[in-house]
Amino acid sequence: NPNLTDKEIFARDVQMIQQSDLILANVTNPSLGVGYELGYAESIGKPIICFYQSLLVSYVSAMVTWNTSFSTHGITHLEDLDTLII
Repeated sequence: NPNLTDKEIFARDVQMIQQSDLILANVTNPSLGVGYELGYAESIGKPIICFYQSLLVSYVSAMVTWNTSFSTHGITHLEDLDTLII
């Protein structure tokens, strides 16, 4: 929503993480926002599944791929997500 302030976006995103049963994150491209959200979700004990486009693994941060708190997977098609969340 383009009408939200940065403060409102932060509060909304934190609330969504707190209310979620599972965090599913696309980590193909580095993002400070996604990285922060993953760290926050990890700190409050949320289960986290990260996915990336298999051909672009070199773009994925080692802070994600080597974090044993995350379940991280390369995928080739969006349909592959179904197997990760079942």
